[in-house]
Amino acid sequence: MGPAAVDAHCHLHDPAFADALPALLQEARRARVAWVLSATDPSSWQATAELARREGMPYTLGLHPWWLRELSDDDVDHHLKALGDWSDLHGIGESGVDFLRDTDPHDRQRSLDLTMVHLDIAEARGLPLVLHCVRGWHGLHPLLKARPPEVPVMLHGFIGSADQARQAIDLGCVLSVGPTALRSPKTLDALRAVGSAHVLLESDGPTRRGEGPTIVLSIAEALGRLWGVDTHEVLERTRTTAARLFPALSSR
Repeated sequence: MGPAAVDAHCHLHDPAFADALPALLQEARRARVAWVLSATDPSSWQATAELARREGMPYTLGLHPWWLRELSDDDVDHHLKALGDWSDLHGIGESGVDFLRDTDPHDRQRSLDLTMVHLDIAEARGLPLVLHCVRGWHGLHPLLKARPPEVPVMLHGFIGSADQARQAIDLGCVLSVGPTALRSPKTLDALRAVGSAHVLLESDGPTRRGEGPTIVLSIAEALGRLWGVDTHEVLERTRTTAARLFPALSSR
């Protein structure tokens, strides 16, 4: 029997939640929630891969924009080249832009440039790209429009307008919806407008309240009310989309 739901983006490998990890994993198993681990900096890559392999789940590796300031250009080149050493990798990222934190034009441009390098790597490997995009769609969208992705792109933690959602979907992106989206009226309006065909569920957890992958069940329930469909239908559609991006989920 396959999973009942998929948490498309989480950070269970985070050492801050090491004590809670056994309980979170047991809770996910009982609820039949599969999950995809996403690593944000090279110091967490090994732990991410080991946990994912042990539990038989997909994982992705990349350089998150939050950590780029700590890395020289040579460091970045070294780490991105090292991604080729991970033969069982299921996706590239989390990469992307965060214009809320990065206010310096140079930092913003560097994150945009490195996002496109991550895309190059993803396409060379035939893997999906996982993107973080906070208040930076106006910078990222023109780049992706000029160079349409040849692999699926997941916009993790999507928060945005209906126009932004449609622009992303037109480029072949999928919108990954976490708990924060349910508190954003404009994002709920966007999701109502575009429907469920291009949506994933995610916890981005463990959350500050200690919630793990099973929180996607309550997100699915909320989206079902938004779209006027049964929760089971939301789970089925998002599970199918997740398996398209991460085929390893199909074997679970």
